[in-house]
Amino acid sequence: MMTDSLREQVLGVLQAGGPASATRVWEALRATRPISRTALHTVLTRLVAGGLVVRHGTRRHYIYECRTSAEVARATAQRAARDLMLVTTGNGLVHFVDALEQGSPEVVQQLRRLLAERLAPDHPS
Repeated sequence: MMTDSLREQVLGVLQAGGPASATRVWEALRATRPISRTALHTVLTRLVAGGLVVRHGTRRHYIYECRTSAEVARATAQRAARDLMLVTTGNGLVHFVDALEQGSPEVVQQLRRLLAERLAPDHPS
């Protein structure tokens, strides 16, 4: 019985082996599990759309690469901020800070420090 999802296994191949073509990922995976190329391409496309993997090159010659955790965190935060601003008015920001405070009051203190630094007159814009 396999415990890792196909998504996790694809990420594992890319993390262990570095940038790779879909064919290389497929060959690595099929050594341990049956998998169709279509299923693999679906997973790769979803990982790209989700921001965990970047795709370089041209059609039929794509190379897939895992993004670093910092890149993923930045992209996730930017997407969440955009979504929050699109679907809410000023209350969205209030709810966001409330959620941070409920989860971890220390994070709100860190947010205050970051805002103070950004608003300082000597901060580069």
